[in-house]
Amino acid sequence: MVDDALRQMKQFYRVDRIVAYYPSETECVVVGCGHDSVLDSKKKIDCAVCDARGYITTWTTQILVARAVRPNPLSFSMEAGGSIVAETADLVLYIGQHDYATVARIRTEERAYFDIDGISYRPTSITPIAVGSISEYRVECSTYKPN
Repeated sequence: MVDDALRQMKQFYRVDRIVAYYPSETECVVVGCGHDSVLDSKKKIDCAVCDARGYITTWTTQILVARAVRPNPLSFSMEAGGSIVAETADLVLYIGQHDYATVARIRTEERAYFDIDGISYRPTSITPIAVGSISEYRVECSTYKPN
């Protein structure tokens, strides 16, 4: 019965292919440059190869499939105990068990983010939803400005 209700609810949401971005950093390969751990900056000021910290950043991408909902800022929800809560997320995603590890990684890695329709987001919370066994997760997200 719960699975039937979830299937019916899924009809009302837009399914998006979301691109997740993960940075990996390696120390600058230019002779005399690299990361200065004392100053947390690069050693060679005029180096054009690395970023401000002396690292070369390589971005890895991964595709997620999720239902995306842009909540109405005037909508409210009822929480356990009867309290009424305003919707504060910029975006809400509903993901399956198979994408949980990816979204959790985005949440824990400082510069990781995902992109939907040219707007960047970072997850602020991940909550399991379902009765009985976990079949999907609700991910609240806020907009993010990547550097």
